[in-house]
Amino acid sequence: MVYAQRTEIHSDIELFRRAAEEWSRERRFPLLAGPEINRAAYWLTRNGDVADLPAVSPEPRPGVVVSCGDGAVAAIAGLLARATDRPHEHVAPSEVPHLLTHRAGELVALVGLPDDIEAIGDWPGQWAPAVGVVTARGLPALAALVYRSLILPDLPTAPDRRLVHPSMPGSQDADVTSYGEKELLTERPSRVLTLRSHGRECCVHLPDGVICGRSDSLGTHHEAQPGRRLPSCLLGAGCFRLDLDPGDRIPARSVAASVIYVHACDPVAPGVNAMPHSVNVALGFLDGTAVAVVGAVGRQRADPDAEKVLVDALNARLRLGEAVALLNEHGQGVGGEMSVTGLLGDPAVIVRDAAVSDVVEQDAGRAMPAAIAVDPAHIDEACYLTGSVLRPLDVLRWADVPADPAELARLDDAALLVAQACMQAGHPAAGQVPTLLKELADDLVSVQQRMLDGLAGNAYSTWWQFGGPTRTVYRQESAHAERCPHCGRPSGRRVVYRHRVKEALELRVGLCRRCGPWQWRIGREETVRHRADIDRIAYVGEPSTVTMALENPSERTVRGAAAFCFVNGAYERQQQPACWPLALGPGERREVTAAVTVQREVNPDLHEAVFMTLLDGTLTVLPIFFDVRPMTSVQ
Repeated sequence: MVYAQRTEIHSDIELFRRAAEEWSRERRFPLLAGPEINRAAYWLTRNGDVADLPAVSPEPRPGVVVSCGDGAVAAIAGLLARATDRPHEHVAPSEVPHLLTHRAGELVALVGLPDDIEAIGDWPGQWAPAVGVVTARGLPALAALVYRSLILPDLPTAPDRRLVHPSMPGSQDADVTSYGEKELLTERPSRVLTLRSHGRECCVHLPDGVICGRSDSLGTHHEAQPGRRLPSCLLGAGCFRLDLDPGDRIPARSVAASVIYVHACDPVAPGVNAMPHSVNVALGFLDGTAVAVVGAVGRQRADPDAEKVLVDALNARLRLGEAVALLNEHGQGVGGEMSVTGLLGDPAVIVRDAAVSDVVEQDAGRAMPAAIAVDPAHIDEACYLTGSVLRPLDVLRWADVPADPAELARLDDAALLVAQACMQAGHPAAGQVPTLLKELADDLVSVQQRMLDGLAGNAYSTWWQFGGPTRTVYRQESAHAERCPHCGRPSGRRVVYRHRVKEALELRVGLCRRCGPWQWRIGREETVRHRADIDRIAYVGEPSTVTMALENPSERTVRGAAAFCFVNGAYERQQQPACWPLALGPGERREVTAAVTVQREVNPDLHEAVFMTLLDGTLTVLPIFFDVRPMTSVQ
């Protein structure tokens, strides 16, 4: 045993345990010899001598300390509890869920080795939202972690820094984006170091390097362990990042920061780890200078706002457990189960204010950007344009409505960009969302007008029937009696057909045994109401008009196009079709009128025409039968 001025370093676990159980604030703080306390000395003393390690600063902290595991773990937990005036309960791992459930409203520091936490059977945070798991790979590392958390108030202040993978939003404002800037990770301490990148249990990625959680030499071979996912390095095959050389690896224990926030997949794994503890990256950070690691429990959905939520909470002097609880509340509205965050470290710790950045001048402006807020109204509009307008347009191709697949694919790509920008506050296009939404909406109006113009052209130039050749592949789903809106007879029916292959294609028809079909519709039922007289009289050579009444009962503007044409009009030498853009405001009623002049060459007879609209993805066609009679006077 070697005695230091303010600490005492033990090599024997039993002697350490006895000293820990007997410790009081008047005594030297007991520690276990090992590389973890040597690394602490490197950062905490001017000469790296463990004899000069600073004394702990006991302070009252709220909450409770709970431990599970053997007697040495209980002794370390007792040290933490007595130094912070908290009660301590030591239980078996199987009793932890019940205890946490009854302590759910408190800050709970759960102390145990990784195997002890794993024996609980799940991540402890599911039973207590403000739990912090105080754990490390071995007893020396666990004792060193408790010691570092107690001297945190006396450490020199340090700036906050950010590592952002170049493929992610915000990388242009990050302090570190590549392996070449690793000195900012390993040589300059940070208060809060945010690592926003791709990752898994064993690592956090850089494009040209990796922060590795492995605790031993890469050359060490390990036998396969039942129930474990073994990375290639443990099987003697080297790092799975085949693009990297061994020198491109940054050991997690060498990263210098008090609090490390890992916004990547799977870093916080005790209790749910699939890989061995010896490679877990979060445990690697706790082998170094970190007092706490905040990170995803399981797979993580990228959220550029999350780091701001955490840092703002710490700057407001919230304790770590409270800050992580806020982060989880925020995450529920972002990714739900893919935004669950866990804390490794004492949840009652308050992190001191950050120092001014000491990054070189050209990097001085790399402060954390304020992510542009996600506006729920923008998300709603993107959902509507994509789901209610764009998707039905693709379905209409199956109903013989002309459409350019390449153009629809381009609009789908544009909608995807809008969706990503809406849902990711830090997306490079987040600030352009209003413009992108307007462009998408305008493009959808244009494409609907072209589709309707093409459909009117087909109806005019062919022996057209609604739906073309595809009308034979519908099956009837329902039919119910309805009085005909034109003749008033009880001979009408409302019929719903569904395409036998394209299940999304639903056709609604109003039929009358006397008048024939009075309306064809593909699209939403709760849409614009249409009305036009089905029987009209016209005279050869005399100009007239035909009117369709529209009503928009919804609370949003609908946009698209209207058209009028004679069916088979080319053969019958009728006037050319007409198509024009159309918009109806919320609750608006309007009449649209088409000019009709039956050409002199037209034979007096019964001639079919149609009014058409394509509004926000819904196609409606109203048949109109013109009883064309000879001219009334000599022209």
